[in-house]
Order: sequence, then C-alpha cells, then structure tokens
Amino acid sequence: MTSPLLEQLLGSRGRPSLSSAYASVDAKLVANNWPATSAWWLRVFQQVFTTGKRQWVLRVGRRGGKSSSLCRLAVAVALFGNHTIPPGDIGIVGIVSVSKSEAKKRLRTVKQILDVLGERYKPLSEGDGVELLSRPIAFQVMAATLSGVVGGTWICGICDEVAHWRDKDTGVNPANEVLASMRPTMATMPSAQMFLSSSALGTEDAHAKSFDEGETSRQSTAAAESWIANPTLTEAGTKADEPSHRVWLREYANRPQAAVSSVFDGERISRAFVGTGDLAIGAAAEQVMVIDASRGGDAFAWGRFRWVWVDGKARFQLVENGETPPVDLSEDFTERSIAFVVALCKAHNITSVCADQYEAGSLGLHFKQAGLTFWEHTWSLGSKRTAVDHIERWMRSNDLLLCESPKLKLQLQQYRERITKNGDLTYSGSGPHDDYVQVLMTAAMANDANRFAMVSKPVQPVNPNSDEFHRERERRWEEQARSTLREQMTAEDLYNDD
Repeated sequence: MTSPLLEQLLGSRGRPSLSSAYASVDAKLVANNWPATSAWWLRVFQQVFTTGKRQWVLRVGRRGGKSSSLCRLAVAVALFGNHTIPPGDIGIVGIVSVSKSEAKKRLRTVKQILDVLGERYKPLSEGDGVELLSRPIAFQVMAATLSGVVGGTWICGICDEVAHWRDKDTGVNPANEVLASMRPTMATMPSAQMFLSSSALGTEDAHAKSFDEGETSRQSTAAAESWIANPTLTEAGTKADEPSHRVWLREYANRPQAAVSSVFDGERISRAFVGTGDLAIGAAAEQVMVIDASRGGDAFAWGRFRWVWVDGKARFQLVENGETPPVDLSEDFTERSIAFVVALCKAHNITSVCADQYEAGSLGLHFKQAGLTFWEHTWSLGSKRTAVDHIERWMRSNDLLLCESPKLKLQLQQYRERITKNGDLTYSGSGPHDDYVQVLMTAAMANDANRFAMVSKPVQPVNPNSDEFHRERERRWEEQARSTLREQMTAEDLYNDD
C-alpha cells in the first residue's frame, strides 16, 4: 500500500527528496490551521536533510517549538526516508522522554499529523505506539531508562529534553547509558539519525557535553533562544513570564548555567529591606510565627510574618526576626527555645507556628500544649524551588518587605543554586549558616499552603465636609426613622389585639 501523500508527490519524478517532502507535509498542516514551521527550524532541517549527519544536538529555549517541529520531522522521515527495512522487520521511530507518559504526548502529536495527511495506522500490540499501514515503520514511545529503551531496528530517534531526564528510582540522569544502548539499534540503517533535543540546564549533563563537542564527522549542533526558534514569542514577553533573571537566561535565553550561581539578585535584596519604621501600613492581617529549629549546633531562628496593605497593594512583610538566646549547660536548648518562641507569640497575639519537618512531631506537641496551632511544611527539591520562585517574584514586584536584619541580608546574598552532574537543582548558603533564609523559605511555603490570612484594601475615612458624608448621614437618619416607625406600628398592633 502506497502513502496517499507519497503518490501525490511521486508523479513521474520518482521518490521526492526529504526536503521537498517535509515542505509538502508542512504545507498540508498549515492548510489545516497548524502553525507553519519557523524559519529557524527550516534552516536546521535543511542541513539535516543535506548533510546526513548521524547525530544532531539541538539546544533550544523553552516553548521554542521543539516537540511540534521534531514530530513533523519524524513523520516526514517515516513516510519518505530512504530506508530499506529487512523482510519481516519493522523500522522504529523511537520517541524517548523522561517518562512514557511524557513521550505519549509527542505520539499524540504524531497521530494528529498523520490524520491530517490521511495516513492510516494501527496501534502496536503493546499499546505504546502506532504502525503505518503504508510502510513497515512504527512510532514507538519509551521512557529514558535502561529498561525502557528496547532494541529493534531504528531509523530515527527523537530524544526529548535530554538534560532533564531522571531515573525515577535513583534520581540520576541516565542519558549517557540510554544513548549508548540506542546507538547500536541504528547500526544496520545507514540513513538513521538521532536527535538530542533539550533546553539548556547545566554544563555537566550528557546533553551539554554532546553539544560542547560541536561539529564532528558524525554530529552537528544547533542552538536558538526561544523567540528565535518560535517567532510568535518575544524576548520581552519571556522576561515578563519568568521573574528570575537567572532562570530566564537558562530556560529562554538558552544559556547553560554554571554549576554554582547566586539565587537572588543583589539589587532586589537591598530594595526589599525597608525597615519597619518606614512603612505607612493601611491595614495588617494576623501574624504567623515561622521557625527553623535546632538542637544547638545552628541558630534556632524565627521570624514574624504577615500580609500588610502598603502603597495601594498587599505585600508580604517580615515584621521581626532573630534567634533564640543561648542557654547555660544546665538547660535544654530546644525546650528553652520553644518557651522563648511561645512567649513571643503570646506577646504579639500570634496563634500559629510554621516549621519544616525537622523534629516536627516533638515541636508540634510542645506548641499545641501551649495553645498554638502548629503546621509542618516538608522540604524537598521541588518545594525549595517553589519557595525560591515565590521569593524572587515578590522581590521583582516589590511585594517583599523585610525588617532590618544584617544576618538575613548576608545569607540571602550568599544563597546559591547548584546544578549537580545528574541535573538536580539544590539550594544552600555559601557561608557557614543559612538559618535566616530557611525561615523566609518556610514562610513562602506556608503562604503557598494558605497558612496566612490575607489583607484587604482598607476603607478610607470619609471627609465630614464632603457631599458623600452628608448623603451617607441622611441615609442613616432615614433608615433610623423607618426603624422607629416600624417599632411604633408593632406596639399599636399589639395594643389593638388586646
């Protein structure tokens, strides 16, 4: 059975080139309201079709059209590629992602493209792909694990977001091993190609190392910022979407991040420290106490936080922070620190305390015995990143108000993001302590969990000399007169009934 589109393209000229075949696929998709392939991707694919390099390492910013463009390429290669499949065998277009569920999103796009082209297919028996009816070629999805990538005869490998691959059991990026097991599947297919696609992350992962190899006899590389690969985006728009300049450089401007970098911008840190005496607070919500507990090796740090209305908007305020005083050898540091925090709560009418998971069970019991509500917020790589994002967003929009605190300021300046060889993002201070930052991070997590009461725009007092004031006074007099009349009528009705 011959592909309908192939019959249309063949005419009397024989098999079309992949370049012209891709152009025909793209034109048919555009005619069905799909966006056209961008100029940058067309230039890259033209090189793919003409050079015949076995491996392509593509570093493209987020939302740069990687998935859509590579799915179109995969369909063009499957339908029109010059591959001689041995009788009884099936050529595989492998789609490999961090998980099979993620890879199936790419398969969904492939099926939609095939539907537009009128290409018929059937599901694979395993349910993890589809096989063309016009050629002995199948699209198969796989997870980026050693057990997930299967053998067979591959004609094309689409490796999605390679820098972000993770083994669910070990947390390690298995890209080196997975790619090594994929390459032999292409050994008997001279025209087979592998595409390693990802946005930038660090400088030590497998994708970064492959990209740094540059142009060789077997591979080529290509890179583009998000708005270059996808011109429907703008540089300004991506900056508006991402509050962190560090993350924006990595995710959109497509610049891999050094292994260690500062988390918070120095200018924004300075701008956040306004002092409590400089604020014209229009309204304030109830305070919440946030602690970073310790047994004495580090500081038992604390902070009083709340939402306040300042300069026409709600802002998150650190009212006061510090650490519990030291104790002599005859006292228990933890119990004395808890007693100190409880006394602070009572003095400021605070009813809730938030902390991370460190000895949360014991802490919760002590605070509950003191009549306080205790909330535990568990630290993880994901929750830390979310907390960092919140703080950066508050800093960017001037919504974080911090009291004067030299220790907190220094620790914020020293706070670092580290990218491990496995691609994990970890956070810690570069100095000996980061207790005060941990309090602020836990406060951000607690706010995300709705532990803080929000503040509303305060009602402005009415000028007694204004027309609005006199109208409101007349309205109240009229309502009072009506109320008096109703009471008199009720009394008369009762008298008549008697």
